[in-house]
Amino acid sequence: MLEQTPDIQVYEHELLPNRPNASGKFLTRAQYLRLCQYNEQHGSKYFMSRTNGIKFRQYVGVIQVGHLTLEILPKTDHEGADWRSFLLDMLDACHKVKREVTSSAKLKQRANSLLDLYLQILLDEVQAVVGKGLVKQYGRKRSQQKALRGKLLIEEQLRKNFIHQERFFTEHPYYTVDNVYNQVLKKALQIICTLPCDRFYQKSAEQLLSYFSRVRDLSTVSSTLFDRLSFDRNKRYYFDAIQIARLIILNYSPDISSGATSLLAILFDMNKLWEEYIYRQLLLMNHPEYTVTAQNRAVFWKSSQYERGIRPDIVLRKGEQTIVIDTKWKVIDQAKPSDEDLKQLFTYNIYWDCTHSLLLYPRTLNSPDNSPGTYSRGMPRKVPTEGEKDKEREDSSHQCSVCFVDIVGEDGRLKRNIGEEVLKVIS
Repeated sequence: MLEQTPDIQVYEHELLPNRPNASGKFLTRAQYLRLCQYNEQHGSKYFMSRTNGIKFRQYVGVIQVGHLTLEILPKTDHEGADWRSFLLDMLDACHKVKREVTSSAKLKQRANSLLDLYLQILLDEVQAVVGKGLVKQYGRKRSQQKALRGKLLIEEQLRKNFIHQERFFTEHPYYTVDNVYNQVLKKALQIICTLPCDRFYQKSAEQLLSYFSRVRDLSTVSSTLFDRLSFDRNKRYYFDAIQIARLIILNYSPDISSGATSLLAILFDMNKLWEEYIYRQLLLMNHPEYTVTAQNRAVFWKSSQYERGIRPDIVLRKGEQTIVIDTKWKVIDQAKPSDEDLKQLFTYNIYWDCTHSLLLYPRTLNSPDNSPGTYSRGMPRKVPTEGEKDKEREDSSHQCSVCFVDIVGEDGRLKRNIGEEVLKVIS
């Protein structure tokens, strides 16, 4: 009988079969059905469910489904690239994971997947919080008291203490560790205890849970709960722990029915990661002549009830010159962008009064040279003329260039000076 590999590594856009094979890289029927169910619950955005398996999209990261750890990595056609380290470097650059955690000796001795990385991060952050002391907040408690303290609840007093008038049923403030911040951390630790992961992580979570014995379980969790949390001076040391706890809690789908398989998915859209990475690399350049902004929004269409906006990835400004960059995490072997991309950049040029825009792709072995292109119709501009009022005419320098940048360094990891290369392309 063909056995399944407990840790499977695949790449974006790869097909993972649902039938046993000699390589051990396949999904069991239960795992396949659970992944299909999870994908449908999220609008089928993570992968395509096919009769012969799962076809992954552009989402990368890790999925724990039952006892199977499924790691999805990015990939182009670079030979010798370390795509796992590449992804970790990009997550670090985009502030999705800490560099000091990925390089720690403790993690290198034990981590087998990206899931191990995130579990270790959570445990380290909670340990740091415990070391500084669990935050306390004032709450209100109703209980019997031998002395009058707080607000006397008349109705409860008459009902419960009619005979024992030496007692007082009151509502009074108290200082406690039982608050939403500690409830969130406790919930994340409880999830680790239920995962079929390395016993080391479970044992560490169980030890940390002993510090949360006076904290109630968190009943309902949503992104709204996390959005409401604030981090003032007294709670600032909770921030990193809460962020990683949020990632784990909101992406955990427990076994809630008989025969179901628990699932934890920590996935990132490579299109958004690529966009954010280019933006942060340009910011790090701190070029004195350029200002860099991301996700500028303009109203594209409007009615009495609705409106539609447009939002370019990155906008560069140099004096009066504006350059729009639209990042594309795609592998193309010729400088021939799609009609949709060209129309999109044409619109950006008009709305941002820009004569030069850029479609930016990762360079691969078969990538062509950078290719400047000009739209056949220019942008209407008012041009000064002698003896007459300024006339409006088309500016012929209405361009959209197709450009490529190297993403893999000589060491096989993510290249760190991409910002310099992008500025060379546009200058």
